[in-house]
Amino acid sequence: MKELITLRLFSPLSANLYTPDEYGDLSDWPEELTPATLCGYEGEILKLITKEHLASEGDRGLAVYLHNDSLQEKVYSMTPHCGKLAG
Repeated sequence: MKELITLRLFSPLSANLYTPDEYGDLSDWPEELTPATLCGYEGEILKLITKEHLASEGDRGLAVYLHNDSLQEKVYSMTPHCGKLAG
């Protein structure tokens, strides 16, 4: 077995917020939320990431969905995370 190497990839967080109109339908025109605004939702985002994790994914996380043999061979685990890294 080969030694595992940790590689962290960072990407800016972006989101579009669709709010209900006066009839309760979602607006066709989303409000773009800035990364600074999204930082205020870190706790909620982490809860949803945890909630969406399936037991069938095990410790491999999203890597179980890789359909490319070469990538499956090279990538053991992919796990989304938001917020600051420890240490």
